Amino acid sequence: MWAVCGFALTGDMKADSNEKVQRTETHYRARLEGSAIFHHRWVFDVPPAYQARFAFPELKIQLRSQKKEDEREKKAQDEWDAASPDVRKTLPDLSNGGKLPQLDSATALAEGTLALHDLFTAADTNYKLKRDNTRLGEEKPLRLQMRASISDAPNMQLEDDKTIMLLTLELACGTVGKEKDRVNELEVGAMHAIQALHAIQALHAMQLLWPAHTLLCQH
Repeated sequence: MWAVCGFALTGDMKADSNEKVQRTETHYRARLEGSAIFHHRWVFDVPPAYQARFAFPELKIQLRSQKKEDEREKKAQDEWDAASPDVRKTLPDLSNGGKLPQLDSATALAEGTLALHDLFTAADTNYKLKRDNTRLGEEKPLRLQMRASISDAPNMQLEDDKTIMLLTLELACGTVGKEKDRVNELEVGAMHAIQALHAIQALHAMQLLWPAHTLLCQH
């Protein structure tokens, strides 16, 4: 299991690049009915806060599995093999280095979208007050509700759909031309992802993580 995070404006997640879509390491021993723990930071170069606040900035985060990724790649390669030469020009040839988009709702274990308008608005205000960094979730991580993928949702009971991602956010504005300033940079800390069929175990894991989160923020 791994997590993928994408940053976009106006809800456009089609631009899949290394700068705008990033992933964590893979937890090969994670179980779908259990939990996966990430101490990972995504860092994105973003537009200035005073501009992005009006363009609906958002994060989309997905949990993905190796099994579903293998199935997706096989299906894509089969479609390429069966396609006509003209159609092949529009499809990725995975056997020759082609790549699929990292974000794909149909094959994700779960996904969630976090609107960032309030974060960018606060950062714009703070920058006018000579405060370069704006943080959310520093004392208590933000809880992002993750939903099952389109293909899995019909087979899940409502009480099973309780995947939670705990996040911290930091938006650094800085000043262009100052070498030590972090300019227009969004940092996302992914602390924990719970696919909570075992609610007691999941809550216990969250309680253990909060002290670790505090230590990470001090560095």
